Amino acid sequence: MSYFERGDCLTVGGDRIVIDEFLSSGMQADVYRVIDVDRGKHGKHMVIKHLYGDYCNNKKLFFNKVKILSTHPAPHARLIWPQGVSAFDEKTDSFVYLMEEVPEEYEPIALIMKHQNRLTAEQKIQICIQMAEVFSSLGSNGFIYSDISGTNIRYGIDSNGRTDVRVIDCDNVSLRGESLGVAGSGLFRAPEVMLGCSAPTEFSDAYALTVAVFRILIGSHPLDGIYTHRQPLTPELVQEYFGKTPEYIFSEGTKNGPTEEYYRERFEHLPPQLQLYFNVMFSKESLHHPEKRPTAQMLLTILQRFC
Repeated sequence: MSYFERGDCLTVGGDRIVIDEFLSSGMQADVYRVIDVDRGKHGKHMVIKHLYGDYCNNKKLFFNKVKILSTHPAPHARLIWPQGVSAFDEKTDSFVYLMEEVPEEYEPIALIMKHQNRLTAEQKIQICIQMAEVFSSLGSNGFIYSDISGTNIRYGIDSNGRTDVRVIDCDNVSLRGESLGVAGSGLFRAPEVMLGCSAPTEFSDAYALTVAVFRILIGSHPLDGIYTHRQPLTPELVQEYFGKTPEYIFSEGTKNGPTEEYYRERFEHLPPQLQLYFNVMFSKESLHHPEKRPTAQMLLTILQRFC
């Protein structure tokens, strides 16, 4: 059962909004389409995210963080950034924040990773460039995203075949040096984050971004090869293969080579500079020493040259 009903009125960040439609529900939040009556003569469709339940260990601190984010301009226009925050409900430990709505036709980049023929090579490169622009801009402004994944980045294609990327769930964002328990998603997590040795940093963001770009362009996870496929991945084996003893599928002499030869063929068709970037990011030195990793800005520069 949803918390708000159609027609309910509330104030979020000084804006008067009216609930229009319940959109989705998760374990920690509901999302509603709303009409912001203060944004234009006839109102503008926006959405609110209502956070409740176990969304953070320190809920009041998390609320204050999102409130501070809402006072900052978005570091990049492709970020679905908090634009206003309600008061904190002390009785339910919940709050609401306002943001722009992502068009319904936009899809998660996880679909490109699974179905390589969905897009042209040029469209995939453009999506990777737009992703790198967003996370490079976040990093240069002192922010950590913390949870780059195949579902938090959405893309759309217009009638002329042009791509457009949006990054959602920006309540994950924190200032460099802060940590509120958000520790990444699945196999996008850097080894040090997966093992609980470190909170997310700009180095783990660069790692997760590069995993996403690698999967879009190659179709495989850079550490998921023949050796990791020998048996079903249990939580313990995930910790072992992607945290303690990760091994890049294209490293020289590896026992963990790619599971399909066409992954290698796709890799070899990439420009040498991009191959080198991947090789450095997933080298043993970078996997075990985060500060040695190349940056999101370096990836952006290489992708722009590629294009």
